[in-house]
Amino acid sequence: MKDHFIQETQQYYPSGQYLFKKENYYINIFGDYLIEVWLDSIISKQIDRFFQTHVKITSHALDEINHIITQNGNNKLKISRNKEKASILKRKFMKYFISF
Repeated sequence: MKDHFIQETQQYYPSGQYLFKKENYYINIFGDYLIEVWLDSIISKQIDRFFQTHVKITSHALDEINHIITQNGNNKLKISRNKEKASILKRKFMKYFISF
């Protein structure tokens, strides 16, 4: 798995279990910045299925993921700067992550 990631400062949660109540909620933390994404549940399931079935990027795989991400759906993106919330989340989830 380590071969798929390049930057040494990134951390990943490599489990199939979700840390949040909703399977279609994703979060990235960059310093004090939080990037929160809520994907349409149907689109989220299609993306999960795509990554479970595709190991290599081919022209067919690119066409398939492009079709998935260009669908209309109920999606939300929130970017915020909240040092306290970022610190709490980092401490809460640190045990689940590995650094490369």
